[in-house]
Parts: sequence; structure tokens; C-alpha cells
Amino acid sequence: MTPNGKKINQYFKKKRLSRSLSDAQFDELLASMLQQVTPLSLERLSLDSSDTFKQSVWIKSPPRLNKLQGMEFQVKKGKDKTIRFTPIGITIYHFGHHSILAYQCTFDPTTENCLNEQTFEFFYNEIVSFETRTESGSALSLNKTERVLKKVPVVNSIFKLGKKIQFDKRLQFILTTSGGTRLAVALTDNVIRQQTDGGKFSLEASMRSVDVVRRTIRDKKSHTFHEIQRNRQ
Repeated sequence: MTPNGKKINQYFKKKRLSRSLSDAQFDELLASMLQQVTPLSLERLSLDSSDTFKQSVWIKSPPRLNKLQGMEFQVKKGKDKTIRFTPIGITIYHFGHHSILAYQCTFDPTTENCLNEQTFEFFYNEIVSFETRTESGSALSLNKTERVLKKVPVVNSIFKLGKKIQFDKRLQFILTTSGGTRLAVALTDNVIRQQTDGGKFSLEASMRSVDVVRRTIRDKKSHTFHEIQRNRQ
């Protein structure tokens, strides 16, 4: 654990005698840590600035809880009710002249390491869809009495307890190619939200990044289409 990583870790602990970071200090420290990820992503993709025509964009996302590989998952609702968590899923989109290139990792702020790294390259003319999609699920909502009775096998087998409710499990941004390859990025996660008693995900920056990706793909596909039409004439 790095010195800054210890500060990040302390943010999620219950305050005792020592002071922990404020929400703003946590955000500032995390932002400074993440500055190392962009040059790393360029290295992993074998890119330099001349290979791209516009500034890259980021999406910070909930981690995949089934792929933490020993990393400690921590979550906290700040005073602003925003959900903050570690580790953090990172996706960076770089805009090449003919293709969009993406780097994904799980960033652990306590060690300042990028883990579970992946790279992708999608040619603009091969992308067939770019969408935000909400996955839904269902669960039983039980009151206090029903929660007790649910534990009694005989009662549970005779009576249908609880009210079935629908909820959004996850909001995702998904790119799909004509070959069926897809890159999905989770923007929210209901399992994490449930642990924070009314916390909310900060989506403003992520949705701005999604809009940039969408506009760039539309522009590139439109340019490619018109270029093909001109060559046919």
C-alpha cells in the first residue's frame, strides 16, 4: 500500500481518533493518481499522439465484483450522497483516424496499480451499434415480520411471502461490431447502490464521454459512407 493509498483506504474506514479525507480531498487525490493511466493506455495500445485526431475520453465505472482477484472492495456514500468505491473500473477511448481504440483496467488506488488490463480496436465502419442499455431484475420486498417467517421452512412453503418488485440492475454503454464483438462498460450497479442506503452514482462525466464517443463514431461512419459514394461515381 502506497502512502497515498493509505489515505484512500482511511477514507472508507469509520473515523476514530484520526481524521480521514473529505469527499473533495478524496476526489482530488484519486484524480491525481489516475493521471498515470492515460500514458499507460497509450503504451499498451502502441499509440502516440500522431495516431489520434482528438483528445481521449474516460469512463470511471463500478468494478466487476466477481473479478476482484483478492482486491478489497470498499464503498461509501459521501456527504453529497455520491457513491465512492474502490477498486475502480477504468475505460479510456482513443480516437484513431480509422478506428476507435480502448483500454480497460481495474485500478486499485490503495496500491496505485492497474490490473485486469485489456485493449480493443474497433474500425469505425465495422461498428453496428453504440447504445446505453439498462438491465433489469426482480426481487422480493419483505417487511420485518415476513423476513422472520421466511426463515421458517414450513411457513415459507405454504405462504407466498413478500411483494415482487422490479429494479434496474445495471446501466451499461455498449459498442458492438458487425462481427459480434462487443465492449460493455457498466455505468451503475444496483448491488453497490444497495450497500449505501440511498447513494447515487455520479454520471455527469461518464455521460459526457459517452456522447463524445457517439458523436465521433457517427461522424466517422458518415464520412466513410460519403467517401465510398464519391469513389463509386
